[in-house]
Amino acid sequence: MEINIEVSLLFDFYGELLKPSGRQAIDLYYNDDLSLAEIADQTKITRQGVRDSIKRCEQQLFDFEKKLGLYKRFCELEKGLEEISVSFVKKILKNLIYIFHIIYVYSLRRIILNNNKTVKTLIMLCIFYFIMK
Repeated sequence: MEINIEVSLLFDFYGELLKPSGRQAIDLYYNDDLSLAEIADQTKITRQGVRDSIKRCEQQLFDFEKKLGLYKRFCELEKGLEEISVSFVKKILKNLIYIFHIIYVYSLRRIILNNNKTVKTLIMLCIFYFIMK
């Protein structure tokens, strides 16, 4: 993963644990996409001071993740939920296809038993069956 995106994500998880000045520098640099010089103007510190603050906070964010692992756990949970969702949708679709098949068979039987020779209805049911199959 690109370092900028990773730092921004870790900032979302652990940003409140940083000192306010570092939090502001990281937020302006990664989220607002300001340059070091622009941040230095806003915060009234040197450009080198901003860079040092950002680098120190980046390291703190990676250390927090190494020790706490919240982002890693979040990704694992998100992946698990996605797998559950896909499995659930597949089961629902399978059941819907089965239900539509029963409706099709019942409707076709009714047409035959009633000697209803409506060709259009029969053709529509056949098309529907083959689409769902």
